[in-house]
Amino acid sequence: GPAEAGTAHPFRAVPVPAPLWRGVFDDTTRAGKGCDIVHVFCRADDPGWARQAVGEIVGQGRLPLLTVEPWAWPGDDEIAAMAGAIRACGSRPVWLRYGHEMNGDWYPWSGDSVRYVREWQRFHAEMPDNVRAVWCVNCQPVEGVGRWMPPASRIDVVGIDGYAQRLFGTPLFQRTLSDVERVLAA
Repeated sequence: GPAEAGTAHPFRAVPVPAPLWRGVFDDTTRAGKGCDIVHVFCRADDPGWARQAVGEIVGQGRLPLLTVEPWAWPGDDEIAAMAGAIRACGSRPVWLRYGHEMNGDWYPWSGDSVRYVREWQRFHAEMPDNVRAVWCVNCQPVEGVGRWMPPASRIDVVGIDGYAQRLFGTPLFQRTLSDVERVLAA
């Protein structure tokens, strides 16, 4: 997350000790035994599903990571319903990854960085205090990351998606990590 105010570099890649997180299980709440974080996808216009998934994950004592996909930009009522669904699950942390991989060209929320940043901020401004805002780019961007970044003070976690048989730290991820660090340091 963000460093203390006044530091020159708000984010750093920090290795997490193995006992702290035992892994992330993707796309279901009923499997992934032994994982501490459960990642699920939901549509921005489907708060009922989000409530069920988050409630189930929190009930298992695990951390929910929700990728919220705005296939159409959500209206105020839809954003309020999503916030209410998360609020109904209590005060445990919920990570929300809104409009991921926006710097590519394969999603409808790509293409207009000014609108994306405005919509990202509008969405997160309504979320309860237990939400951690995850901003996540793709490591093989069509465009650089700077235009797509909301103010760093609004970001709790930075993620980089990549789809290749390579390890983190290889040139595939390193270029994007360097771009993100450069933008955050500016």
